[in-house]
Parts: sequence; C-alpha cells; structure tokens
Amino acid sequence: RLVLRLGVAPGPRALRSLRPLGRAMGGEASREAAPYPARWDPGPAPPSEERTGALQAISTLDPKAFLAVDAPAPELEAGKWDFDAFLPHAQAALSLDKGIGKRIDQLVPRSVPESEFWRLFYCHAYRVVVQPGSATGAADATLTLDLLKLSDDATSNAIIKAFEHDPFFKSVSRKEMEGILQRDAEDDEKLAVGIATAVAKGVIPANPPVEPLCTIDVFGRSADAVAADIVSRLGEAPASGCVLILQGLSGTGKGTTVAKLQAMLPRSVSWSNGNVFRSLTLLAVDHCEQQGIPFASEALTPELLQTLMACLSFGKFEGKFDIRIQGYGHDMLVSQVANTTLKEPRVSKNIPTVAEVTQGEVITFAAAAAEAMRQDGMNVLMEGRAQTLNYVRTPHRFELTLAEPLIIGMRRAAQRMMGQALQTLKGKDEASPSDVQEAMKASLMSMLGLTQAILAAGDDVTSNMIIDAFRDNQAFESVSKKEMEGILQRDAEDDEKLAVGIATAVAKGVIPANPPVEPLCTIDVFGRSADAVAADIVSRLGEAPASGCVLILQGLSGTGKGTTVAKLQAMLPRSVSWSNGNVFRSLTLLAVDHCEQQGIPFASEALTPELLQTLMACLSFGKFEGKFDIRIQGYGHDMLVSQVANTTLKEPRVSKNIPTVAEVTQGEVITFAAAAAEAMRQDGMNVLMEGRAQTLNYVRTPHRFELTLAEPLIIGMRRAAQRMMGQALQTLKGKDEASPSDVQEAMKASLMSMLGLTQAILAAGDDVTSNMIIDAFRDNQAFESVSKKEMEGILQRDAEDDEKLAVGIATA
Repeated sequence: RLVLRLGVAPGPRALRSLRPLGRAMGGEASREAAPYPARWDPGPAPPSEERTGALQAISTLDPKAFLAVDAPAPELEAGKWDFDAFLPHAQAALSLDKGIGKRIDQLVPRSVPESEFWRLFYCHAYRVVVQPGSATGAADATLTLDLLKLSDDATSNAIIKAFEHDPFFKSVSRKEMEGILQRDAEDDEKLAVGIATAVAKGVIPANPPVEPLCTIDVFGRSADAVAADIVSRLGEAPASGCVLILQGLSGTGKGTTVAKLQAMLPRSVSWSNGNVFRSLTLLAVDHCEQQGIPFASEALTPELLQTLMACLSFGKFEGKFDIRIQGYGHDMLVSQVANTTLKEPRVSKNIPTVAEVTQGEVITFAAAAAEAMRQDGMNVLMEGRAQTLNYVRTPHRFELTLAEPLIIGMRRAAQRMMGQALQTLKGKDEASPSDVQEAMKASLMSMLGLTQAILAAGDDVTSNMIIDAFRDNQAFESVSKKEMEGILQRDAEDDEKLAVGIATAVAKGVIPANPPVEPLCTIDVFGRSADAVAADIVSRLGEAPASGCVLILQGLSGTGKGTTVAKLQAMLPRSVSWSNGNVFRSLTLLAVDHCEQQGIPFASEALTPELLQTLMACLSFGKFEGKFDIRIQGYGHDMLVSQVANTTLKEPRVSKNIPTVAEVTQGEVITFAAAAAEAMRQDGMNVLMEGRAQTLNYVRTPHRFELTLAEPLIIGMRRAAQRMMGQALQTLKGKDEASPSDVQEAMKASLMSMLGLTQAILAAGDDVTSNMIIDAFRDNQAFESVSKKEMEGILQRDAEDDEKLAVGIATA
C-alpha cells in the first residue's frame, strides 16, 4: 500500500506480493476479507459456490467486454473510486481466482492503469453480487426505459451491445460512418483553407512545434474509463493547472470525455472558440452597417480583422475569466450576451463567412486565453481538430481513436435509435424491457427507410436501399452469389453465341474483322445511383448533345445499363433509345413469309447469304410522316415498324423464329443500326445505344462508355434485391398501411423463399437438401467453424481406420 501511495506502478506481481504485507499490517482482518465489501451482501461468508464461479468468470471475459463496463453504483464511478478502500478485497479476489493475475498482466499498463483495472473489476463484481439477474460481469445491459432516458454513453454502449450482430444495425451504422467520415473530410478541407489563409497573412507559422501526442483507442471502453485513463496520464499536472488537448474524428466521444474530465479535474473549464467567432462576426456586421456597405467576405480585409481582434480582450472581470468586447458601440462581457446579442440572426447567419478568414486569429487568441487560465491554476480542456489545436502549446495532448471505425457509425446509429424510441415510448412510464426492445427495433427499421412506398417505386433507389439493408445478411450474400454466378454464366453463353454471329458476318464480308474502335470511358457504378451515373456521363459529353450525338453504353448484365439509358433519355434533348429488337423481328417476319410463299419449311439452311441480302433490301430507315422509322417493303408488306411493333411483329410465328434469324444476321443488323444512328445524329438527335461491346464496336462514335462494378457481387445483389422487392410487394398486397416492421418481415420472408429451403426439401434429406444448405450457409462463420470440426473429425477417424487396416494387412 505504501508503494502504491508513492505513485510507483508495481504491476500485478507487486500487488500479489502485498498479501503478506497486508497480514503483517492488518492482522487477521486481511486474511478474512471477502473479495467484495460486506455492505454489498450482508449474507454468509465465504461466497457460495455459485457466486464464486460467477466472480471467477469475470477474468475470462473478452478484454473488450471487460473494459466496456459502466459503473453500476456511485462508489464505482471513476471520479469517486477509492482504490485503497478496496485493496483488502482485491487481495482476497486474487486468492480466489488466479486468472485475475493473468488478466492484469494482459491489460496493465497497456490498456489501463492498475487502479482503473480494479475499478472495472469491481463494476463487474457488483453486478454479480448485487444484481445477480443482470449479465454476469458482462458489459451488456438490459435495455430499460430508465437506461434509455439517461441518453449517455452507457445507453449507447448498451444499444450497440444489444444490436451489434443485427445485420440491419450494421447496415445503418455503415451509412452513418460513411456520412460522418465524409463530413469530417469536407470540414478538414475547409479548415485547411482557413489555416493556409492565416499562414499567408503571417498570423500563424506554417509548421508549429507540436508536442508528442498520446493516442487512446476508445474501442469497447466507457467514457468514464477513457477519462480516468487520461487523468492518470496527467500525473500531478492538474494540481497546479494545465492545458489539455483532446482531438480525434467525430464519433470518437471527445465531447462526452471532456464532460467526464470536467467532473473529475479540479478548477476545470471547457474552452470553445464559438463565442470568439460570434464576437468577431458581431463586430464585423456592425462595422459594415456603420459604414453603410453590404456585409461580404470582400469587406473582411486583413486590416479590418486586425482592428476587430483589438476589440477583444481576455482576462479576469468581476473575479472570473471572460472575454470583453469593446468597440463599435459595445462594452460588454461575452458571458452576459452569449445567449442574446451573440445569437441574433444577423450574427448567426454570417459566422461561416467570418470563420473562413479568421481561423489563425481565433486560435492565437484561444491559445493565449488557455495559457492565462493555466497560469492561474486552472485546468483548460480544449477539444476539436488537430489542424487548429496544433497551434496551442501544451505537453498534454491526447487523440481518441477507434481501431474499428464502424463503431463511429454504431454510436451515431445508437443515438438516433435512442431518440426515436424515446418519442415512441413518450407517456408510457411503465414500459417493460420488451416494449423498449420493440420500440428500438421499430426505430431501426424506420432508419433503414424501407417503406412500402419505396418498395412500390421499384427503381434503382429501392434496389440500393435493399442492398444497404441486407448487405451484412449472410443469407442475402448467399442468394446474391448464386444470382451473380447465373448472370455471369448467361453473359458468357450469350457472348459465345454473339461471337459465332460476328464471325459468320466477317466470313460473309458483311463487316470487317477489326473495326477502328474509339477510346472507351469506363465508369464504376459501385455505390452510385443511376441518376448520379447518368449525370456523370452527361457532364463528359460536353457540348455534343446540343448538335446531336451517338452514345454507346456497354457493360455486363446487372451494371444498370437499361436504367441509366432511361435516365439519360430524360436528361438529354431530342434523345431516342435505339434497339435492334425490331430489326431482327422485321427480318424474321420477311424470312418466314419467304419460306411460306416458297412452300418450304422455315430452317436456318434456308437463310442463305443471297436471301439475307434480299431481305435487308426490304428494310429502309428514314423520316416517314415527319418521324424517323423503319419501313418494311416486300413479300406483300408495305408498312412502318411503329405501326405493327405490338401486333404483326409479335405474332408467334415471328417470336419463336427470332433466335434462328439473329444467329446469321448480326453483321447485317448492326450495319443497319449504325447507319440509322448516324442519320438521326445528323438530324440533331441524341441516339442512345446500349448492349454488348462485340456488336457496338461496329458503331462509329467518340462517345463510348462502359459501366463496371469493382465488386462483382453487387451484380447478384441487384438482381436478388429486385426479386425480393417483387415478392415482398405480393406479400404486402392489400396492406395499404404496412409499417416498416411489416416491410422488413416481408423482405425477410421473400429472402428465405429465394433460398429455397422449404420443409418439403428438408424432409427429402438427400444430396439436393445438403447442397442447398451448404449454399445457404456457405458464408456463415458458425457454419464454417462447425464444418471444420466435422472435417477434422472425419479425417482423424479415417487415419485411425487406416492404421488399424494397415495392421491387419501386415498380419495377413
């Protein structure tokens, strides 16, 4: 105990060695001490076998779970923790469970100081002894209404623990994380501009001498634990006053940690630059009004900013530190007007303009203010971005990090769920834990945004939302993989057939073997909407659409070519989407009529090069009745395709024979299509042609685009999402007021039906059943783990059987 009081970190072995010292100093009291205070349980000592087992289980917890516990009682809060008072119980706990020593070796001092280790241990022990119905020493807590109302880091951690394995929660968390990281990146860019401006003006140096930074990974730790860790690293500094810097990404818990630190440290204050920016903005607006000029960034010259900064001073006024504003008719303290004058609309709306050009001035002012308070014995807490905090001189610099960035999104998702659930439970003071759980699930579903109306839209937005919602669902991944494999296989088969058709056309001399293909622009559509992709393409076209152009769009099935063409058609003037379908149908109609008139059966042998030349001569493209169309003349016909597209050209005798005709007319049709597209382009139209590269390579245009997917599984996910969408809409038919939860259940049911694992399939119990189960659970980690054990067992038994058999063979 003397060693500990002297501030020397003895480590776990030293603490274990203190047991004899405790007996010498305290006699029998230490020997008979229980592993926890008697006031926790006045019952019989020693602890029962069941309780002993539960206490011993604490040392077997996953390190993250051990560190993530929250204080269940005031005496166990970081600011009130008295290690000396618990030392006899800690010695008894070490005697009870040797595993505690191993856990100390693992976590002290790498993750927490020794005193903090024992505080966390007794947070778990308290739950074992006083709250035996709660999770035994674990970090998870039942989601109660009281816990929800706390709305603090303990609530967030409990929600994360409850939903961490929920694929929908993971999906929402990923979106939240991406949004936070994107906003942080944007803010960093803006801040960098402000810093560069200040450096250019000579207000601050380009490279300040930044002191060493201490990084703290907050993953799995409560704000109390993080704050206690920081306080322990400050040593004796808070006794005489210090400036503490806390930086890190949004979502790492800087604000909550600062609040905890403020409660723990003596004479502490949290500094914010907000009121400095507001004060400067007030003065700048007043200056412009008094000069009779409009407020604008151009008015904020370096000379004016210097004048405005001279109007601000920091010091002790009426016995307290404050900012004084003197100038432009003002003489007041910020504390007196922070919620009135400084919050006026004329100030608030102009802060961004002022902040953009005063980053250097404000951080210099803040650094001087912090140092003044430190010299007065105060502990100044400053949290924010490294770019500005690097200009504050202090040896006490901390950065909060998260080894698993998804936790940033999980924290934000948990906060949003918490808020929505509290709204749902408003007025229900007797809400049970199951009521709370249902409210949380409902809020999660509403955050996913998958409503009946979204489902009914059935567009790329719907597909993307379904993919986002089910991305972490292993059954969805399994179905998507099968869909992807099917699509890629069909694409490969179509490519083979198309290659045969192209080779036939080349052999006939209809088209060249190697057309002069213009450069291709590839666009990765992963994570992008069809609107965004189409807008990207339009921007790359430049001025071409104004006079007309031919636009080629190629790519694998499932990359969204059709949807993108529809979006482009809506965006571009005088645009038309070309399809070869009606050309093939027109040729098939003529070929069938030829065979009927000749009295011969329709067959591929009848489609000679000479006949195909004759049939192609029956088709012409041009303007008819003021509109571009295909005219069919011959074999008793003289009609426009637009007039018979849904009648004559859809007759069974045509439809069933199209594949035969298409196989031998690829060259003729693409040559016809290329000429038609060029005719419309010359007329000022924008012609959109989507399909396979093999045929589109024969169309001459500089505007060539290919849609790709960096993650091919998305092709299968899109198809799976479309199928789920269709089935779910059928399930919800007639339910005009389906809730988000109803939609979720319908989507899950459609996914299960797509897996194909029905009761009848299961009852069959054959190789088909086995293969379907393997397909459904192939990507499930638990299934993989069980399979590995099964495999090892089988191989071991086989090896044993081989050994026995070898003995028998040797004997024979």
